[in-house]
Amino acid sequence: MRNLVVREKIDSLITREIWSAQLWPELEERFYVIVFGGAIRDILFGYEQNIRDIDVVLYPIQNCDNSIQEDLLRTIIESNCKDCYRRNQFDGYKIQNKSMTMDIWLLKDTWAFKQKILSASPQNLLKSVYLNIDAYAWNYNTGRFISHCDRIKREKIDIVLEESACEYLNLIRAVVFEKKYNMCLADRIIMKLREILKRWPKVEKDVFAIEEKHYGNIVVTKQDIRNAIERS
Repeated sequence: MRNLVVREKIDSLITREIWSAQLWPELEERFYVIVFGGAIRDILFGYEQNIRDIDVVLYPIQNCDNSIQEDLLRTIIESNCKDCYRRNQFDGYKIQNKSMTMDIWLLKDTWAFKQKILSASPQNLLKSVYLNIDAYAWNYNTGRFISHCDRIKREKIDIVLEESACEYLNLIRAVVFEKKYNMCLADRIIMKLREILKRWPKVEKDVFAIEEKHYGNIVVTKQDIRNAIERS
């Protein structure tokens, strides 16, 4: 039943725009298409009406070398998305218009895999995230979650993989999610947030710059961090 609900909601999202409705069948034909992270989380938590961003990870149905994967994905994106895409920070593609943003990248380019911290595999996607609340991955081709570990995580927000290319952003996201989903923060996150508060005069500019880049404005202040720590 849960897989059917996810299928219905994802289909509704990808048919919202002409470009995504055209793009998706071509991706599905050549790749296993994994919907990853926040979109799946919000569907499971009942926030699907607010989904505006979809993260998609691809790995080829037939074995092929890296350059062929890259050429194939570029061709599919260019033929369907024209002027609404750009390259993203994962060596993938960000496709964006007013109602939806889709980030698409190859499995091999996931940060933890590219840094050789973990071996590249669909199952290891769940181990590659900084926050446990991002550890959701659903294979569109098979209509199933990629692991039995995919479940609604209503316990504390915690750290999965400490290595991160953007720790400040992930900690800010933890504060956002703590309030949004009415969850508590684990001790490791609280400790890191307290360190940020101790160093606030030195890190304030960097923290706010990261927030503005990701969210478009300041969503978490010094007081918000204090409040999140106190609630947990």
